[in-house]
Amino acid sequence: MRQGDQTIKTKLLVLLEVLVVTELYFCAGTFGLSLAFVNKSASAVWPPTGIALVILLLRGYRLWPALFVGAFAVNIVTQGSAATSLVIAIGNTLEALAGAWLTRNFAGGARAFHRTGSIFKFVLLTAMLSTVISPSLGVLSLCWAGYADWSQYSQIWLTWWLGDMASDLLIAPLLLVWLVLFAVLLST
Repeated sequence: MRQGDQTIKTKLLVLLEVLVVTELYFCAGTFGLSLAFVNKSASAVWPPTGIALVILLLRGYRLWPALFVGAFAVNIVTQGSAATSLVIAIGNTLEALAGAWLTRNFAGGARAFHRTGSIFKFVLLTAMLSTVISPSLGVLSLCWAGYADWSQYSQIWLTWWLGDMASDLLIAPLLLVWLVLFAVLLST
């Protein structure tokens, strides 16, 4: 295969990966927001957080645009304006990037669940700390634009944060352990 053909093939594979990740985020987000009860944009069940974290840990930071587009799309069709959906997408993307960075640098990366110390670091830094980004930006934008009442700010923020944190605590570990195990089984 010639060098030019290889470059085109690589670019097409990256584009396909971006499209798949965008669609996965959108579908998971649509499911999560279908369970929202405090506000249309805040769900106590938000699978995209854990999925996005695993994607960035296993496939790299280069897929952040796919997460951003998926987050924007799921929010623009749910509630709000282009401006609030943009801020929410920025918050979701920054949260995923921060979570992946914290996990890689302090909790053992994709092998965060192989040691007790790494698990505690993951819980504190990734699941509890990085997940304050998205609700902070998202709820602020919704209240500021009039899609949520300021008197409900703390209730919406807490629901949003708990949904993101639960996803990092439940979905990300399940996917990471399963995918790492699957990769090991394939290599034997």
